[in-house]
Amino acid sequence: MLEILRACLESRSSRLGIATIVDVSGSAPSGAGTSMALTEEEAVIGSLSSGCVDSEVLEACRAALEDGRSSIHVFGYAPEDPFGIGLACGGTITVVVAPADRVTLLGLCPAASGHGIARLAWSGGEGTSEEEAADPVARWRWSDAGAGESRDDLGRPLPALHAHYESLSPAPRALLYGVNAFSAAVARQLLVLGYSVELCDPRRAFTDPARFPGCQVEVESPIAHMTARAGELTASDVVLMLAHDTRFDAPVLDLALSSRAGYVGALGSRATDAARRASLRALGHARSLAALHSPVGLDLGARTPPEIAVAIAAEIVARRHGREGSVSPLHTTTGAVHARRAGAAAETLAGSVQAGEHPEVAGSWT
Repeated sequence: MLEILRACLESRSSRLGIATIVDVSGSAPSGAGTSMALTEEEAVIGSLSSGCVDSEVLEACRAALEDGRSSIHVFGYAPEDPFGIGLACGGTITVVVAPADRVTLLGLCPAASGHGIARLAWSGGEGTSEEEAADPVARWRWSDAGAGESRDDLGRPLPALHAHYESLSPAPRALLYGVNAFSAAVARQLLVLGYSVELCDPRRAFTDPARFPGCQVEVESPIAHMTARAGELTASDVVLMLAHDTRFDAPVLDLALSSRAGYVGALGSRATDAARRASLRALGHARSLAALHSPVGLDLGARTPPEIAVAIAAEIVARRHGREGSVSPLHTTTGAVHARRAGAAAETLAGSVQAGEHPEVAGSWT
């Protein structure tokens, strides 16, 4: 839900029907917490399956708008009816559809900013068939602790039997040093991936913020910029040296490799990389050089700035999900397409649990 909250609020619609996946079994195109909404103006926000399930869910959202009632649906795959509504990938998803107004959505904003938890609680509807469960009641609420009693629109206690929790960590940061065609392309890619992007360059003529929509642009010495931020970086953050300036290259990377940044990369040729590593060894980084992604990016044969940006973003995604060093075309591998690997970064909480259980225990960090 939280990933579409901004779009729901920007729609200016006073009422919406919101469908959320609260449970996934087996292979499915989307995970728990994925939501789709329908506004009063018939605008669709988000998607659950990119298939026929979305059409069925859309009708359920429309019904929630019309009568204010919630509904629960289970979608799977029936081999005996391959043309029926379900998941071709063979898994099963449980979807809760609930009406919501702007007051409810505004109440969830703290959770979307990394404060507290968005809680979808529902009671009734204990059926497990693909038919609509009987008389469920579902409501979205914000909680500063995650667990606790939910109430209906009149303030009466809601006897929830089930609850789904969502929480978003603050957006990971990407610090890009050097303003050029490469950093502009990389910034666009990282914004799409959900990073908060900062670009730094000491040359004022090249740092017009209009060239980098959605990014924070600083006209400052890269060394001073990195010094001020090194202590704030976390394992989710990215540092990229994308300039060819020996005055800043090694000092900035020295600070980055000494920080907790999860990904440190630098653009350049093999010769540039060799000189860079020699400079960093002289600064005492013999062991930490293994963490330096230089030359940066996956070997995709990229040549143009947009292609190189894709190669860099792809390596960051692989690192983020614990697949660095084992990236292969999916058609050459076996196993689940969305299988998680040990070491994958934990960024959001999206779990469905029995009411009364604390989400940090019963939920799953995904």
